[in-house]
Amino acid sequence: EEQWKAQIVKLVEEMRKAEQKSQTLIKELAASKGELQRLKAGGQDVVRRYEEESGRRLELEERCLQLEEKLKSREQRTRDASDGAQKLKQCQQAKQLAEEK
Repeated sequence: EEQWKAQIVKLVEEMRKAEQKSQTLIKELAASKGELQRLKAGGQDVVRRYEEESGRRLELEERCLQLEEKLKSREQRTRDASDGAQKLKQCQQAKQLAEEK
């Protein structure tokens, strides 16, 4: 009978230790789940900000392209006006030479 009592006491002690271990593991699991949620939220925030920044970058690139096209068009008009002014000057010089003869 003493053996049975000792064995029961031993089993109860093992069960108490197993319950403590189980409680510790449950707390660790809860902490890990909380950390996972924080990491997911942080990751989602990073992805959201990346998408917003990418959108802004695309808008700025498009705006830059539009401004470059506008500048090229303006430069072409300036060249055309300069060419026209030069041709006009040449015509006036030719006319003046013709009148002088």
